Amino acid sequence: MPGLKKTSKYVEEMSVPVETIHADIVHYEFRKTYGALFSTGTLHYLTGEDRPAMRKTQHAMVIVGGLLRRGDSVLLVRQQKPNDSKTRWALPGGYVERDELVLGALRREVREETGLEVLEIGPLLYVVHLTIPDTGDVAVALVFQVEAWCGQVHPSNPVTDAAETILDAQFVHVEGAIQYLEQGLRFASQPAIEHLCERAPQGTVWVYRGDPFADQDRLVECTPALGGETTDR
Repeated sequence: MPGLKKTSKYVEEMSVPVETIHADIVHYEFRKTYGALFSTGTLHYLTGEDRPAMRKTQHAMVIVGGLLRRGDSVLLVRQQKPNDSKTRWALPGGYVERDELVLGALRREVREETGLEVLEIGPLLYVVHLTIPDTGDVAVALVFQVEAWCGQVHPSNPVTDAAETILDAQFVHVEGAIQYLEQGLRFASQPAIEHLCERAPQGTVWVYRGDPFADQDRLVECTPALGGETTDR
């Protein structure tokens, strides 16, 4: 893997620009915490004499999302996941596929879910890290500002893949968008709401633990901390 240098136990620190982040490239926080490698959507722990309990394979997912604003409105999609009985509104986005770059994945997801073609991607707005202890699954979501696009919103009838079914897509006034998002999964909706309300600065990192579909995903750390202190709820 280009750019990675491995010792007998650990992966050395690697610095890459965000536009080249790839599904096969490990996130620095994961390396620092777990000494782990991403490989085609799976987290493979490095073995070592001091890490016998970590010799196992777990699911790791890279997710990308986009915030598209038109005046006072925000683009949302109404979706339903296979393991969720409810339909929920969220920002457009989805999983980074194997051999796909992050920004390419964002363009593809917006096109598939909304029919819009992304022309210009702006700054990284926030990062979400979710860990589900019961299964060992880990997800990192990168949410970007989308500055320019073309086309008309026209999701297919409906857009369905293994991850979710997209039932609708529309621009919603920011106040209504916040109300819709409040009904979503906490780890996905809370960072979006706090950003839209301008209570969380650009670049905020949100760390959650727990199963979101069992309403167990709790915010365990946020930096910069909301309200000047770490939030645990």
